[in-house]
Amino acid sequence: MPVSTPASRRVFLAASLALVAAAANASGPLLFQHGGRATAQAGAFVGRATDAGGLDYNPAVIARLQGAHYQLGFDYTAPTDDYSSSTGSFRQRHLVTESPSIYASWHLPKDYYPLAYGIGIDHRAWYRAEWEAALFPGRFNDRLQRLELWSVHPVAAYQLSDRWSVGAGARYYIGKMQEGRNQVVNVEVSPLPGSFRFPVEFERSSDADVDGYAFDAGLHYGAERWGWGLAFDTGAKVEGNGNVSYTARDVPSVAGVQSAVDALARGGSSRLSFDLPQELRTGLWVAPSEAWSFELDLAWTAWSSIDTTEMSFSRDLFGLSPTVSPQVPGSGTERRGRRWEDTLSVRLGTELAVAERWAVSLGAALEPSPVPSNTVEPGFARGDALVLGTGITYRIRNLAFDLGYSYFQYDDRNARGQEFQHPLVTSTYKGHDQVFGFSVSWGG
Repeated sequence: MPVSTPASRRVFLAASLALVAAAANASGPLLFQHGGRATAQAGAFVGRATDAGGLDYNPAVIARLQGAHYQLGFDYTAPTDDYSSSTGSFRQRHLVTESPSIYASWHLPKDYYPLAYGIGIDHRAWYRAEWEAALFPGRFNDRLQRLELWSVHPVAAYQLSDRWSVGAGARYYIGKMQEGRNQVVNVEVSPLPGSFRFPVEFERSSDADVDGYAFDAGLHYGAERWGWGLAFDTGAKVEGNGNVSYTARDVPSVAGVQSAVDALARGGSSRLSFDLPQELRTGLWVAPSEAWSFELDLAWTAWSSIDTTEMSFSRDLFGLSPTVSPQVPGSGTERRGRRWEDTLSVRLGTELAVAERWAVSLGAALEPSPVPSNTVEPGFARGDALVLGTGITYRIRNLAFDLGYSYFQYDDRNARGQEFQHPLVTSTYKGHDQVFGFSVSWGG
């Protein structure tokens, strides 16, 4: 194969990134990149077998890694989300996430048995949207959404031949969910004549410790200058029990109202759940020269499985009937229509050796939002995302240090029905995110 000149490599790299960036844009609550190289290359890693971190993208790749391999990583994100309408402008609370990861793989002696096994521990989701509870006009729709899931991922892979391998794994998810919104409740005050009712705004906050299981499988082909990978994840349902609490705001200074509010605002238990979608990923890795390689990935995510979400409460204050007296909150289930849509993500990553031990990486991705315009809400308001990444790698012997950075620019989302008091006003959500990834890998 002819060796490309440095000029031709730069031209091809620029053209490839421009082609991907011009295609289409998305963003759901799941993480798809971990560590320095993956962050720098926008998560395009399904077709490569270079380090233990590859098992997160395709369990089959570790069959090509001889000996023991390890990777320690740390990711840091700093998202910014803004809301504006004719009633004012608001910004989400500044939320910083810190996500460590660890991956390890071991290959049995090649002459003994072509089998490898490994394990990965990382975050599958670290999503949080939290708006001001007191002033934000969309608080009656949705004020708080949180999904933080650890993933424990043991895998095994078998080398079918010098170039083909298969692998499979199981994921155990464990973490926490939270939700919150506000509602005005007409509080009954007795024994006033006629049993008067006063409108009082309550904040509801519920949480749950959740867990669930999923399985994945992969296929990998690896040649000297190119490779191909295919991986499928079954998805999972995470669910669990927790608590619900109610807090009243701006209680009227009328005799009997505070005691009636206190009686209604007692907490209880909650049960929350979330469906993690099925996902099919494929990637093609090509190395036109010893110094330069790139990978193009496609990821189809079946978000349409999230049609409706349910939350159950032992004391459902927001489900009180406005006509029944006396007011006694009972158990209830709140259903919210999502009608999310399947997405197809496009990810491109490239790496170029610039010195004996140094390499630079670039990445671009288009991550479409699964949330359609008619179900946009403050908790899931981000639009399609254009992701641009860059990073550096330093290698010495069998040790590699990777530092990556990704910038997520979300499309603006325009929506109606976000404000309880002004249902016809048009609102706009804007957002961006910065992701920093660092990892160190060794083995061989």
